[in-house]
Amino acid sequence: MRIANRNFAPTLFAVAITIAAVVVFARLAFWQLDRAAEKDALQAQYAAGQRSVVELTAANVATLTQYQRVTARGHYERALRCDPAHVEAHLNLAAILEEAERLEAALAHYKAALRADPMHTDAHLATALLYEKLGLRRRARDHWRRYLQWSPAGAWAEVARKRVEEGDSAG
Repeated sequence: MRIANRNFAPTLFAVAITIAAVVVFARLAFWQLDRAAEKDALQAQYAAGQRSVVELTAANVATLTQYQRVTARGHYERALRCDPAHVEAHLNLAAILEEAERLEAALAHYKAALRADPMHTDAHLATALLYEKLGLRRRARDHWRRYLQWSPAGAWAEVARKRVEEGDSAG
């Protein structure tokens, strides 16, 4: 076969390799399409689970669907009855209450966590953010300062510095 004044005569081996490559790449293309369909199904399942929040109980733990949002408030409340100074239980319960827009109750649990451990940086961070949500910038600034005191290189340190500087410049 001649192409552009050149003799084109591929070997049988080259033809076989080319056909094999075409078959492999076609299979890979269909595999990617299948993966895309699986991803869409997973995303739909995740979205369905995020639409509602279910109370986690011993009775329903085995029947929950994958990605189902649950609230474990009762478990944290029981933990606090056993150990009223359990910092993580206070923080997690406060986060649940904050998500439910029960901000004053959440603040009470953040404060309880700080009474139990005044140097807990996550508690100062969460308290500062909640005070900002409540519009209490001066109180938030106090907790940003404490966050920086105990975690000057923490994940939120730059945000904390900015918030402290904004507050200091505002008076």
